[in-house]
Amino acid sequence: MNVGQQVGLVFFRYLFLFIGIFTSLNANRLCSKPYDFILRYLLPVILLLFLLSWIIEKDIIYFQSRYIEGFAIKCYQCSTEKDGKGVDNCGAYKAFNYSQHIAVDCMGEEAVTPGTFCFKSIQQGPRGFIWDGRWRSVIRRCAQVSERGISWSCDWGYHENGVYWEECYCAEDGCNRSINIPPIFIMQLDSSKIFEKGYITKK
Repeated sequence: MNVGQQVGLVFFRYLFLFIGIFTSLNANRLCSKPYDFILRYLLPVILLLFLLSWIIEKDIIYFQSRYIEGFAIKCYQCSTEKDGKGVDNCGAYKAFNYSQHIAVDCMGEEAVTPGTFCFKSIQQGPRGFIWDGRWRSVIRRCAQVSERGISWSCDWGYHENGVYWEECYCAEDGCNRSINIPPIFIMQLDSSKIFEKGYITKK
């Protein structure tokens, strides 16, 4: 429960207690036998009210965990740019080891960018870089709205400088853990097909 809910429950509990005390002090007006009234009517009512407040608290906790928190998607977040030299925590050159990461609540404080779905961005340089002929950069995080609208799939293309880009959006917990760079398919595309299909963007 958040602070507001806790304050509300405390308020109602003290309200119930105040009602009980007020009724006890005015028992003479309510009944000719005050003690009999307290024992037979007031005490059970107070106990019932406290029991109801406890049940309400449990219901609020259940509702929050089942419905409110259930709407907040959890995504992995990392960035190749934040990796140290020789470190690949975000799965740029090898499979992303999601067991070493904890998916964050996209509506929580740990989320770098709050959002309602998951996002994964991949960039891959042209030939002529490092040992495998290409440099790669990966970003995983929460997201809200894509530049091309929300599409529960991957969009891809090429920058004018020849850098391949891919952006994926999904709406399930931890769905941005996979990496789907199709290097064989990319290598098979010659420049004429790239221009013909319009995959070059000015991004």
